[in-house]
Amino acid sequence: MLPVGRVLLKTPRDPWRFLLGLVPAGVAVFLAAISLAAQTVVVSPGQLTAFTLQRPDTASATRTVVSISGMPFSQAVRVQTVRTPGNRWDIQLNRPLSSVFAANDVLAGEIWLRRLDGTNASALVEGVFERSGTPYTQSLTRLWLASGTNWTRFRFAFRCVEAYAGTTADRAQFNLRLGFPPQTVEIGGLALTNFGITRPLADFPNDVNYSGREPEAPWRAAAAERIERLRKADHAVEVLDADGFPVPGAEVRVRLQRHAFHWGSAVDGGRLLGSFGTASDRGRYQAVITNWFNKVVLENDLKWPSWESTTPNGRTALAALDWLQARGIPCRGHNLIWPGTNYLPSRVRSSLASRNAALVREQIDQHFTNVLGAVRGRLVDWDVMNEITHERAVQDLLGDDEMVRWMQLARNLDPAAKLFVNEYENLEVAGTGSAAPGRFLDALRFLKSRGAPLDGIGLQGHFGGFLPAPEDVYAQLDAFAEFGLPIQVTEFDVAVGDEAAQADYVRDLTTVAFSHPAVTDFLMWGFWAGQHWKPEAALFRSDWSLRPAGVAWSNLVFREWTTDLTVRTDRSGRAAFRGFRGRYSIEVRVGNNVVGTALAEPVEGVLKVPRVTLERPSLEAFRAASGGLEFTWLEAPSGYRIESSVDLAGGRWDPIAKAPLLEGGLWRLEIPPESGTRFYRLVR
Repeated sequence: MLPVGRVLLKTPRDPWRFLLGLVPAGVAVFLAAISLAAQTVVVSPGQLTAFTLQRPDTASATRTVVSISGMPFSQAVRVQTVRTPGNRWDIQLNRPLSSVFAANDVLAGEIWLRRLDGTNASALVEGVFERSGTPYTQSLTRLWLASGTNWTRFRFAFRCVEAYAGTTADRAQFNLRLGFPPQTVEIGGLALTNFGITRPLADFPNDVNYSGREPEAPWRAAAAERIERLRKADHAVEVLDADGFPVPGAEVRVRLQRHAFHWGSAVDGGRLLGSFGTASDRGRYQAVITNWFNKVVLENDLKWPSWESTTPNGRTALAALDWLQARGIPCRGHNLIWPGTNYLPSRVRSSLASRNAALVREQIDQHFTNVLGAVRGRLVDWDVMNEITHERAVQDLLGDDEMVRWMQLARNLDPAAKLFVNEYENLEVAGTGSAAPGRFLDALRFLKSRGAPLDGIGLQGHFGGFLPAPEDVYAQLDAFAEFGLPIQVTEFDVAVGDEAAQADYVRDLTTVAFSHPAVTDFLMWGFWAGQHWKPEAALFRSDWSLRPAGVAWSNLVFREWTTDLTVRTDRSGRAAFRGFRGRYSIEVRVGNNVVGTALAEPVEGVLKVPRVTLERPSLEAFRAASGGLEFTWLEAPSGYRIESSVDLAGGRWDPIAKAPLLEGGLWRLEIPPESGTRFYRLVR
């Protein structure tokens, strides 16, 4: 029989957080051993010097190990880069990891940085924990900026999105990317520990912040002024009665029902239609789509491989479009071609591998014809091409002019759709000096110079390890506004390990986009953690509770940026107000009665209500102090006058020339005493 002892296990925030009781002593020792064994050192500060410098050539960057005093580490790696490479990963410190990592393992660490070249710029280093081979699945992408020559510590934590084996083919690697504008940077104190599943991610600090987050940041007032000027307009509501006369004095409540600006999200066709998941989740999913968004994009259903995976082709996409159209929700198409080998059907990949240019061109043309023939006129926009500066397998075979032909082909096959090119690593790297935005700008200039029918620009907006300053994002939008084309933020999400920072950044980037004159649409790349490529980035958690980011976003769109006013019509039947551009619900009251309702969008600034039916006003007569008669009748409906006659049966009726006065919602008219019998009536 084992001896019995008492044990207290403390693992914060776990279901068995405090376990106190009588257990066999041997079992207690065994449980404690499991907890300790799960905390594995992956990288210790002294191992940073073993990281290998990867670079295009020896002249592009140098690496030296330097001694450091007065810090928690004694050595650092100094890297000097002399030119900006094509990609951030072209210059990086790399270390393959022999440890085994399970999906959902929690890792935490820290790193110290400083810049030495005497400029006012920040040291730029991007930390990446990823699979060492295709598809390079990333569990951490974090861009660190350290200003000045003093050391800055950054703490970070993340959860493994998949399992990584310790073998060569499937192991993880940790990279410190340095492919930014020239800099001399020192890196020290890198430490990384795997806590397995013994500690929740929330236990660990994530130093996530950004410039311009503070409430009094100057950019906020400028953005608010632009929103007031760009997104609002002077409106008037007009109320007429059934005979076309103005209805003065009516109380009119005007409530913004749908923004003219497009707020949207990516949606999954199968989830929308209930092809999988519970009925409860389907109902909530549909309700959020119809109540929160006025535009959507099908996340995967229109992509080439997905389109061909359903029988007949595009069955899910077409049924989803039916559902959306029945509810008046416009949809954009994503995408006709994603020209990288990983995003094409296997037969097209085979044609690329064999360098059969004619066959690749034929296969692409046939795909365009099939898809656009099926959805012609049903999609308001199309991402004709996706990520053309990052994925170039097809262009490298067929040439860049093929991109112009794709745009022309799409225009011919679906003339009504607006044609876009969609790309990432633009807004996401604002203010870093990255070469990526310049490559996309050059690609757009090339398309325009060749006469491609380009109607708009799609900028994705997947934010993770680095949160650019809102002012820098605005400046990046300015750069793409040079073409005079509409800009859509097409795939927005923020995946950081700090919900407060996530909420603030969602609030601030939404504000920046809404305040820019070129931006017409702002679409999330999903909204619910149960159907999201990065569940931690969703506005709603899996249980449908709102994250702080969801609260922040909805407060902007549905509370701060809305119009709900009650105004009173003047004698012309009109009431003026200033409100956000969009469609309004209108309720008209005369007295205590609702006499008309409508949904309307302004036409030349005027919201017109269908003509309302009002009761004919009654004429009241009183003996005035002067001895004459005083008549009163209600202000609305309008257009009435008093006539008099001496003969009620077929006699002549004469209008009273004296003009009535309007007082307190009543028309008043006093006439002098008249001899004999006279009759009076109200007429139009």
